[in-house]
Amino acid sequence: MSLKEKTQSLFANAFGYPATHTIQAPGRVNLIGEHTDYNDGFVLPCAIDYQTVISCAPRDDRKVRVMAADYENQLDEFSLDAPIVAHENYQWANYVRGVVKHLQLRNNSFGGVDMGDQRQCAAGCRVKFFRFTGSRGRNRIAAALSSAAGRRTNRA
Repeated sequence: MSLKEKTQSLFANAFGYPATHTIQAPGRVNLIGEHTDYNDGFVLPCAIDYQTVISCAPRDDRKVRVMAADYENQLDEFSLDAPIVAHENYQWANYVRGVVKHLQLRNNSFGGVDMGDQRQCAAGCRVKFFRFTGSRGRNRIAAALSSAAGRRTNRA
């Protein structure tokens, strides 16, 4: 079973319905210049043999539910109608929370979403999540900027 198929199966088993979207983001490491690319510094990214795969589906109850397969299927849930604060125990969940919080700060309106490691490509995960949460019509620069802001915001 491929990673994509495994992710789709985990999603269906955890949430009781199939994912409508499955998104893959390649992993990378920066050989030089870690965290300097957004400060006008030089970087040398290199692809690695890892990827982040997210399966997700829209919701109509204004909740975000997230499961991390690489963290023993830990679940996080939060409401779009309450202040979004950092999760005390699940650092991985704060990547999603940070993107959602940033989108709310920009006054973007969107519905809830189910989705399911910061190790492999957290930026790719944030960009893909941004593009799925109703921001699909926006350009890639906006997605990247919101991803970077989500990274800074994820500590709530």
